[in-house]
Order: sequence, then C-alpha cells, then structure tokens
Amino acid sequence: MAFQVARALHAPIDVFVVRKLGLPHNPEYAVGAIASGGVQVMDPAAARLLRPQELLSVVQRETEELKRRELLYRPGYRPLKLRGKSVLLVDDGVATGATLQTAVDAVRKLHPGMLAVAAPVGSVRAAQRLRPHVDLRVFGATPEPFDSVGQWCRRFPQCTDEEVRALLAQAQGAPA
Repeated sequence: MAFQVARALHAPIDVFVVRKLGLPHNPEYAVGAIASGGVQVMDPAAARLLRPQELLSVVQRETEELKRRELLYRPGYRPLKLRGKSVLLVDDGVATGATLQTAVDAVRKLHPGMLAVAAPVGSVRAAQRLRPHVDLRVFGATPEPFDSVGQWCRRFPQCTDEEVRALLAQAQGAPA
C-alpha cells in the first residue's frame, strides 16, 4: 500500500516497523502496539483483558519480531531523516487505531514538519482517536458498523518479508 502511494506522489519511502500487541486468542484485536525507539501505546481497557504475565509475554514476543524486521527490511541503509519534513504514514486499514497511534507517537519524536496518516478504510473510533495527534487524516472510507479491516476488503493478504524487501529495494533506486 505505502509503495503505491509513494510512487503516485513521487516521494521517497521508508519502512517504519510497528507491532500490534494482540490478544493471544484473537491476535487481530489490538490491546496496544510497540514501535522503534521504545514507543509503546496501550489501550488500558483492552489491556485489562490480559493477565500481567500474558501481556508481558506478548510484549516480549512482539519486541523480538520488531527487531528482526528492522534488521531484515533495512539492510545497508539508514532511516530517512524526518526532521522538518512532511511525513505520510500509510496503513492498510485501521480498526482500533492503536498501531497507527504508536507509529504517530514514535514519528513525532523525530520532529517532522507535518504528519499525516492515510488508509483505505478505518473505523470512526480510530479516526476520532487519531484526530488530535496528526495534521491530516485521509481514510478512503469509515463504514459502520466496523468489526475488522478484512471485512471491507475483497482480498486482505499479509505482505511477506520478501515482498517488503523487494519493494523497498525497488524504491531505493527511484529518485527522491
């Protein structure tokens, strides 16, 4: 999704790794999320659905996966410098907003000039949650009722590591 947006805007692209902290019995339901730079956002009400040891286990597992992906997706090049730049965070869909909120919080620490978020579909709740934290929100649709991102997509496959690496490598050759 982000690759296509960057290509359409003739903009540079980078990967910003964020990991959802999902319920063990329902991993798509976010109780929070973590991002590079040690940023963690929790939904207190949702986090109460887990015992403290369960939550700790989820955080540890997702932290290891975050580190693995950072190393794999960015071989030999450094992250883009965001200070003073216009930044658009693109997500494939936004259900609770926890994951995207975490990305927003982490990117804010890098002092962008303007910060926007975009997704083809998102819940009204997520749109409201993000409103005070970004300069611009662009959701293709905010349908109600909203149970999951997948319900609003014909196909909703996850990108493989190889696909992400190939798209980032292709983008690195494009003019910024």
